[in-house]
Amino acid sequence: MENTCKAMKDYFYSLYTGPTIDDMLFHCNAEEFHHFERDETLGMIGDVSGLGAGIGRLTGHLAKTAKQVVAVDFVKEYCDKNRELHQSLQNVQVKHCDVVFLKEKNHSFDLVTTNWLFICFHSTGNKVRVDNPTLYRTPREYIHILNDVLKEYNGTIYGFNVDFIKSSKFVIFELKKNNQFCCMSAKVAKDCRENIDTERDLLNDVILYEKVFGEDFLSNGASAVTFNFIEKLNIQKEEFVLDIGCKIGGSSIHMAKKYGCIVYGYDLSPHKIALAFQRAHKQKLFNVVFEQNDFTSMIFPESFFSVIYCGDSIGKVKDKLAILKTFYHLEQELSTMKEIEQDCKDISKKCLCNIVNNWQENIDKCMDDELVFCGFLAFKDENC
Repeated sequence: MENTCKAMKDYFYSLYTGPTIDDMLFHCNAEEFHHFERDETLGMIGDVSGLGAGIGRLTGHLAKTAKQVVAVDFVKEYCDKNRELHQSLQNVQVKHCDVVFLKEKNHSFDLVTTNWLFICFHSTGNKVRVDNPTLYRTPREYIHILNDVLKEYNGTIYGFNVDFIKSSKFVIFELKKNNQFCCMSAKVAKDCRENIDTERDLLNDVILYEKVFGEDFLSNGASAVTFNFIEKLNIQKEEFVLDIGCKIGGSSIHMAKKYGCIVYGYDLSPHKIALAFQRAHKQKLFNVVFEQNDFTSMIFPESFFSVIYCGDSIGKVKDKLAILKTFYHLEQELSTMKEIEQDCKDISKKCLCNIVNNWQENIDKCMDDELVFCGFLAFKDENC
C-alpha cells in the first residue's frame, strides 16, 4: 500500500505546475469549464466532508451548509491554496495527508465525498502524461468493491448500499467524454440491505439471456420487438428521450445510435446500469446518459422529453394511472421460437427450461387476469 501511495504522489508531483484548477484536473482549459461539472456534482450531495479536496474547489460551497468540513489532500501545495482561499471560514479544516492513512474517530462524519479519485475507464484531461501508475477501473468494478466492504460493529455487520449511480451529463454532452460518473452510497446494516441482484447472478443472467434475446437485451421481445416499437415513435435527431427500465442499455444505445437523439436511461439495478455505462463507453456514444435510480421519485422539467419509452418496468409500479399520465408507454413482447433456436445451441436444457417456466408463469398470470402484456403508443395532446 505504501509503495502504491508513493508512486501516485511522485506521479502527481512530476506533473505539478502550480496549485491551479488546470493542474489539478490535468486539463489546460479546466478553469473555463470546471464550475459546470462542480455544480452538477454538488447538486447530488448534501453536507459532507471532502476527501481528496485538491485546492478546494468544493470546500467553500460545502461549508455554506455543513457544520464542519474537513478537506484532505496529499499534495501540500493544494492544501496551502485551499487554506488561503477559505481562511475566513471557521468551519473548514484543511489537512495535508494521504487519505489512506487518515486517522479520525469512528463515526466522525455524516457524509464523505471524494472527487476525481476513483478513476474510471481511462485517463482524462488533455495534458501529456507518461509512466502513469493510475489504475483505471470500470463502474462495475467500483460497485463490486463497494459491495465487498464489510465491517462488524457491536455485533452487526455493516456495508455499503448503492443509492444511485449516474453519468455526468456535462462531461458527456459538453466535453464529449463518457468516462465520468457519480455514485452515492449509504452505510447500512447487512441484514437490512435490499439488493435487487448480486453481481455474480446478474452476469450469469446476462450471458444466458443475451444468447436468447440478443446482445444488450434481457427481456422478452428482445431487439426485434423493441426496434419495431421504437420505429413508431418517429424520433428526431437531438430530441430528448427518456428510457425507463433500460436494463443494460440495449434500447437506449439503439435510439442514440440510429436516431442521433439524446437519451436518458434509468434502471433500478446498479449492476445493470454499470454494464450500460461500459457498453456505451465501448461504442463511444456521447448522446446517452445512464442513471440507477427509482424513476417514480424523480422530478423532470415540464415538457423536457419529446419521447418517453418504457418496457416492462411499469408492471412494478402500483399507481399506474399516475405514471401513465406522465409518459408514453410501450411494452415488450416475446421473441419468436425460430430466433431462440438459432441463438441457444450452447445453452443447457436446464437453463432454457428456467426461462420457459418463468414465461409460462407470466402466461398463467395473464390467464388469471393478474398480469397483462400489451403495448401502448400515446401522444401528448397540447389542448388537454
